[in-house]
Amino acid sequence: MSSGAMIRLARAGITVAGVAALSFFAAAPALADPTAEPSVSVNPSTDLKDGQSVTVSGAGYTAGQDFYVVQCGELQGAEVCDWVYGPAGVVDADGKVAALLNVKATFIGYDENGDEVGPVDCTAAGSACTVGVFELQPAVRYGATSISFTAPA
Repeated sequence: MSSGAMIRLARAGITVAGVAALSFFAAAPALADPTAEPSVSVNPSTDLKDGQSVTVSGAGYTAGQDFYVVQCGELQGAEVCDWVYGPAGVVDADGKVAALLNVKATFIGYDENGDEVGPVDCTAAGSACTVGVFELQPAVRYGATSISFTAPA
């Protein structure tokens, strides 16, 4: 996802509920290496069920900045995400993030401009669904990892 897309989404007013608390640091917050992609992990990440709660962890973000967690997938050859649902928080002093996310087997996907594209089915054969974490300041930073659901019976 391009940095322009993330900024357009933020400016479009698509918000994510659940911003946790402000953190205060004695020294200026450490800035993440702008050339390194943040890492993201999800536990569990396979054989998921609709509505299941997963733990999302990440590293390599900028301390003190807001982060947002999104579930994404591929639709019509492009990455789309559930921009209206997902937790948010503040990156800790070590550049790490942690959140709980209730994953969805199907969701409505929105493109990088915030336009609805259509339904994404993460249980479909060959689906490429992910959980991503991004921050907007001081620069857009995004990391993601794959997830998979139990196939329908």
